[in-house]
Parts: sequence; C-alpha cells; structure tokens
Amino acid sequence: MPEPLVSVVVATFERADLLRRCLHALVRQTFDPAAFEIIVVDNDSADATRETVQRVAAANHGGPAIRYVLETTRGVSWARNAGLREARGSILCCVDDDAIAPPEWIGLMVDAFRTVKPAPQVVGGPAFPLYTGRRPSWYKDAYETASWGDRPRYLGRFEYFYGLNVAFDKDLLVKAGGFDTGLGMKGHVLGFAEDAEVFDRLGKAAGGRLNVYYLPKTAVLHAIPDARLSPLYRVKRGFANGRGLYDWDTRRLPDVPWVGPLVPAGAQRPALLAWGLLRLGMTLGKTVLLSPRTPQPQNWLIERGVPLARRSGYLAAAAGITPAFLRSK
Repeated sequence: MPEPLVSVVVATFERADLLRRCLHALVRQTFDPAAFEIIVVDNDSADATRETVQRVAAANHGGPAIRYVLETTRGVSWARNAGLREARGSILCCVDDDAIAPPEWIGLMVDAFRTVKPAPQVVGGPAFPLYTGRRPSWYKDAYETASWGDRPRYLGRFEYFYGLNVAFDKDLLVKAGGFDTGLGMKGHVLGFAEDAEVFDRLGKAAGGRLNVYYLPKTAVLHAIPDARLSPLYRVKRGFANGRGLYDWDTRRLPDVPWVGPLVPAGAQRPALLAWGLLRLGMTLGKTVLLSPRTPQPQNWLIERGVPLARRSGYLAAAAGITPAFLRSK
C-alpha cells in the first residue's frame, strides 16, 4: 500500500461510545481516503474499545485504513507517542476520542500546510462544547470553549493548541521527542500541561522559530458530560491544572532567560515555591476586587475559584503535596 500523507491519531481510554462517534466523523472525511490513515491507540481500556474499533473498521468499506494499537502504560502522552511511532504520514493529526471533526477537517489542515506562507509546522483549530445532557442556564459555553478568535492567523508566544484538535509536521514532532510522558491525563487521574510543554520543545527543535497557524474552520465539537458541569469539578480540574503547570515549570526553568541561570539546581523547588506564593497572593487580591462582579455563586466558583485552585495546586505541588483527582468520563 502507498504511504498515506496524513496519520490521524486518536488516543482513547474507556470511552467506547464517544470513540464510536469520533471514528464515524473521521471515516466520513471528504479528503481522499487513500491518502490518510486512522490510528486508534487504546490506553489499556477495560471497556469495549477494541470491539468498537473492530466494528467501525469492518463497516468501513472503501474508507481510510483504521489500525488498532494497544498502549498498556496509562497516560495520554504515552498513547500519543505510541501513535507517533506507528504513523506513516508526514502530517500527524491529533483528535481526542470525545471530539467530532467536521467533514472537511483533514482537507483544511492539509491545505494550510501546503498553501500558507510562511509554511506552518503546526496547524490547529478551536473546540466548541457539545453537551451530552442539558446545560444549566447559568453555565456558560465559554467555560468549555477553546478558541483563538474568528480569523485565521499565526499564533504568538504563549499561545498554543490542545491535543484534541491539532496537526503537526511529524518529522519536527519526532525531532522534539514527542509528548512528555510525565504530563497529561493518566487513566482516570486528571493531569495537564502536556500540550503547552510540547510547544516549548517544538520551538527549540525548529531553531527558535515555530510557525503555528490557527484555522477557525477546523473547529471540532467536544463532548461535555453532565459530570463536568459542576463548579466543584471545575475547581478540582483547576487544582490539577496548577499541579501540571508546576511540573512544566520544573522542566523549563533552566532555560528561562535571566532566571534559570540564577537558580542553582538544588534551589529550583524553593524558587518555584516563592513564585507560587507570589502568584497566589496576586490572584487572591484580584478575587477580592472582582468578586462583586459575579453575583451567581456557581459562576463565582468557576470564574474566581478556579484561578485560585490553579494557584493553590501549583503551590501544593511545589511543597510536595500532590493529591490525585479523578476525571469524569
């Protein structure tokens, strides 16, 4: 068989029903089915994930090749790296098992790589919520929206894509070392920062100039279960996110200009602990000043409590306190 141009990697863990919808959207792409493959990386699921992939593949007459890969070490970064090793295409697209891509998704990504100048090394798009139940009237779509606006553009520093809707120059991603297996979700345990961290290393692998192109038309729908619509769950995610940000900072601190060279290796934790205390204090002050602007208690918990939880999670990790929080399915 000829080598495909595009490899689509779907990392999945115990969400067979959502995975089926994701795969149905991928096999219905308008892009030439002979020019792309779908690699489903099962991250040691105990549900019907394998059987779901087999059923979709069996019904996929004349469609793209679908391959099932088992990665028994739990962690989304482990799963994506397994897909990266298996990929035969020069463009590697990542989409999560709970996302639904539009029919033109692959074609739009490929067209951007081919026609946009200067040539991008990463292309990605937004994600908008698709509620699996009934959204409470107070819950804002903005809480579940990942977007850089309505117009195509190159992203700037500190802007990046999440792994649920992004495409990479595969060779560059390989050169950068793939995803950091110490970061991100691990089975049922919440984890974050693997997306931001990999963009740091991609920039270094690209010689300090990484062209990241944002394409709004590639928007995916992201399934949001009822369990995620709780303010307390959002606060829990915020705390886990802060812990991930701390882990990311420990990796990048030596390379931070004017700071890293001044902090000896043995003093990294105290330095980040002090930095975490400073940011927590600043966020507390901001929360006190802005509290009257959020009258609904649920919205207050999300809009003011989550930033505080993020700072607290960072500070706890710097102090060596790392409780595990479970994700929703």
